[in-house]
Amino acid sequence: MMSALNRSTSPAPPPNYVTYDRCCLRFNATFTDGGIKRHVVITYYLEDDSMTIVEPPVPNSGLIQGKLLTRQRPKRNVDDYLVWEDIKFDRSVKINGRDYKITGCDDWTVDFYAKAGIDVPFNRPRSSPLNERQVSQHRPATPQRNSVSPESHSHKSNGSSSRKYKLRQYLEHDGHVLRY
Repeated sequence: MMSALNRSTSPAPPPNYVTYDRCCLRFNATFTDGGIKRHVVITYYLEDDSMTIVEPPVPNSGLIQGKLLTRQRPKRNVDDYLVWEDIKFDRSVKINGRDYKITGCDDWTVDFYAKAGIDVPFNRPRSSPLNERQVSQHRPATPQRNSVSPESHSHKSNGSSSRKYKLRQYLEHDGHVLRY
């Protein structure tokens, strides 16, 4: 009886929650909402096959941003859940009725897919590109406060220089919190 216990048997491989503890795949993706292309970050947690979808905040965009999907296991169809093999590069993945087009991933995700034998056609930078609203709102750096001299502003001239001064002053202080 003791001889049967002393035989060397190969140990069972550890479960996923031990092997992939704190390991996640990070994808950059886009989706279209009301004609506006929006950028999100999809994080897939390997330890429990759950994911989150977060849209990085864009100031003054007027859109609801932040967490679009809290950490959960989204369904692929009625009786099956989405797994990491379903997320293909340069293709769309449907999550909760919305199509997300995968546009990039981080270096760790590229290595993980390469070890699994899945070819990654590209590796774009981690930072998501500016969305169209950010590009249209982007302005060059504002000039220094002292660049507008009081001599250039004259009340006695026609009203066009006064309007230009007010516009310049408005653009210089746009986004600043003024305290009185």
